[in-house]
Amino acid sequence: MALDYCGGSSSRCDRRGVFVAVGFGNARGPQVKDLRKSLLYGWSLACVLLVAYFVVQNSEPRQVEAEFSHIDKTGHASDVWAGYDLICFNGKPGWEQFDFTRAAERAGVDLKVSLQRCGDERSCCSIDSSSPGAVGLVRGRSIRCMAVLSMYMLEDRHEACIKPARLKVIRQTFSEKTLPTGRSWFPRIGDAYWKIEEN
Repeated sequence: MALDYCGGSSSRCDRRGVFVAVGFGNARGPQVKDLRKSLLYGWSLACVLLVAYFVVQNSEPRQVEAEFSHIDKTGHASDVWAGYDLICFNGKPGWEQFDFTRAAERAGVDLKVSLQRCGDERSCCSIDSSSPGAVGLVRGRSIRCMAVLSMYMLEDRHEACIKPARLKVIRQTFSEKTLPTGRSWFPRIGDAYWKIEEN
């Protein structure tokens, strides 16, 4: 049965005065589809970027671990680290700017400007203070900081910048209870760590 009522903003009438429903969903269909596509694309892009961020965050500490292992086994730095002027180590996680500035000054390199800008790609201002430590790779007056996954101890000092050719890394284990100054970790007897020395 046809209706002869023709009113309302969501309806129209044909020439015979028959009510014809016009749904907002049909009218806005193309716009909704476009919006959904845009949202889906944005969400996918965000996921990809998030995954890439975590891959980079996790790959750099592994690179440091691999380098420590290489030096321990071969007695010298790889070609990658040998290309840097200095390798810096800090005494207290979260204090990279202060520690690396002071250690570099002792080695005759001024890193103040680079560290005031948080280093290359702001890498020196993103180290978690709960990390076991950090390493700074210096070329010229520029530094890039990386977090370290496992514990390391410096020989007789709190921070240091060492020339790659003079860097010595030894894998050891704690044989007695130790409370490292400024560290966020508390090793147990038998825990492994890297001992950092300068030849």
